[in-house]
Amino acid sequence: DMRFQQFIFSVKEQNGYILFPHPYKGHKNINTIAKHVDLIEIFNSRVDEENNLKSEILAKKYSKNIYYASDAHNGRSLRNAIIEFKKEGTLIESMFNSEINLVVSDKTLLYEIHLSQIIKAIKQKRINLFIRIMLSSVKNLFLLNLFKKV
Repeated sequence: DMRFQQFIFSVKEQNGYILFPHPYKGHKNINTIAKHVDLIEIFNSRVDEENNLKSEILAKKYSKNIYYASDAHNGRSLRNAIIEFKKEGTLIESMFNSEINLVVSDKTLLYEIHLSQIIKAIKQKRINLFIRIMLSSVKNLFLLNLFKKV
């Protein structure tokens, strides 16, 4: 229930860092958030190329450090984003002081996203989400899209 500015203050007061995952998927007030974060995710294997590119432009606009992520919701997706960077001190220091290179960039299969959302809906007992994802899954199955990458 914390307001955004209170959250920012609290994290910084604890010497924490703020990461901005997939800015163009599920977020509002993107520019406001981008101004206050330390790192912006510019590759997410569950996000389409257009939105990943927009995230990269956003990071450049605000001169923010970048990172890449698989956003894995299952074991198979862990390998969708593999990075390398030079070790320069601690992990945090290395992330800020060396260039991070994306070595492997694979996209998540649509069925994996649907499956993770179905599991989420069941765990959270959100029947509307469950129905919406099931209908979308059936539609994508008929369109032969369910086994395509995002």
